[in-house]
Amino acid sequence: MIQVHIKARHRAADNDGLGRTWCGWSDGLKPEDIYEAARGCWKLDAERASYEKFMLAVHGGIVRCVIEIDRVVDTTEEGRRAVEGRPVGKGHPFHDRWFGQPAPGPLGQNPVAYVDDTTLPD
Repeated sequence: MIQVHIKARHRAADNDGLGRTWCGWSDGLKPEDIYEAARGCWKLDAERASYEKFMLAVHGGIVRCVIEIDRVVDTTEEGRRAVEGRPVGKGHPFHDRWFGQPAPGPLGQNPVAYVDDTTLPD
């Protein structure tokens, strides 16, 4: 599972590979808005990311959105990538397991972490 640490809502870079005008998290966002703000553009390992099926968007150390990944796509010539998929909601096992919980992976300087969720308790 991919874990990304998203900052507070902010203006996207002028060369945003997804054409977004803003990124990040803020109170009151719908899951679809968090998905759009958090799905890219990350320095993802292409091979490893291609095997992952879920992404956790984390802000303030708490999981704010659980995203089911359909595929990973290139977004810039600099090797940044984004996920394509959808946020999952209440009743989905990954949502119910992670949403609102502390981030399962490290929250270090790198905003991207890969978490082996098979070793964590249910």
